[in-house]
Amino acid sequence: AEMYDKMVCWCETSEKEKKKAVADANAKDEQLTAEIEARSARFGQLSAEIAKTKEEIAANTEALKTATTIREGEAADFRGEEKDMVQAIANLRNAIQVLSKHQTTQAFLQLEGPVVSSLRVLLRDAALKYEVLLAGKSERSRRGTALLALGAATQRAAGSSAADEALLGALDVHGAEVSKALSLKFAARLVERAARAPSAGGRGAAFLQVAQPLYESRSSARSAGVYGVMTQMLEEFEAELKTMQSEETQGQESYAALAAAKEEEIEAGKKKLDEMQA
Repeated sequence: AEMYDKMVCWCETSEKEKKKAVADANAKDEQLTAEIEARSARFGQLSAEIAKTKEEIAANTEALKTATTIREGEAADFRGEEKDMVQAIANLRNAIQVLSKHQTTQAFLQLEGPVVSSLRVLLRDAALKYEVLLAGKSERSRRGTALLALGAATQRAAGSSAADEALLGALDVHGAEVSKALSLKFAARLVERAARAPSAGGRGAAFLQVAQPLYESRSSARSAGVYGVMTQMLEEFEAELKTMQSEETQGQESYAALAAAKEEEIEAGKKKLDEMQA
């Protein structure tokens, strides 16, 4: 009986221990299963965040690259346009300087053939640039039409010299072709040299400071017409140059702000990526 009692006690105790061990094991299994599922979920979320961060970095890098390409293209276009405009302004200044020193009929008629030919080349180039300028500024089209009409009306006046006709004809972009025997570069040099030469009659005429020229005939009045047209073109070219330079400055500032923002976003994205992958 004593042995039986011991056997029953052992069985009961052993059964309780085994049940507890099984329960503990089941609980541990459930805990581990839940932890695995939680870690799997976090891993999936982290993987998604890593992929998204990589996409954001790539997108920002591409956006910066595209913006840089566009800005470089705009800067290159500006440099070319600015160079052409500066040269056109210099050419007009020199041409006006030459005419300002030949305000009388006799002096105007004494302009040498090569100088007149060079003036024609410069005036045709300036007229073409002016027409392009007006094409993009519809609000100024009437003013431009009036300006060119001034040259046409003056050209039809009687009593004109061959030099008058040559210069006014060069302003008409739809008129006869201007001889291409002289290159624009060579013509610009020749007119520049003429502009620096002593004034007609030995008097130094200040640039654009001839207050009230005394015209002796219709021919010299027509010269004043050319002078006026070129002066207006010069003023508008100078205004356009300032506008171009202002827009270029704004473009540089806008790009600098965009580039700084994108670089900051890229750097923040890389830092976040490093932390997630650590």
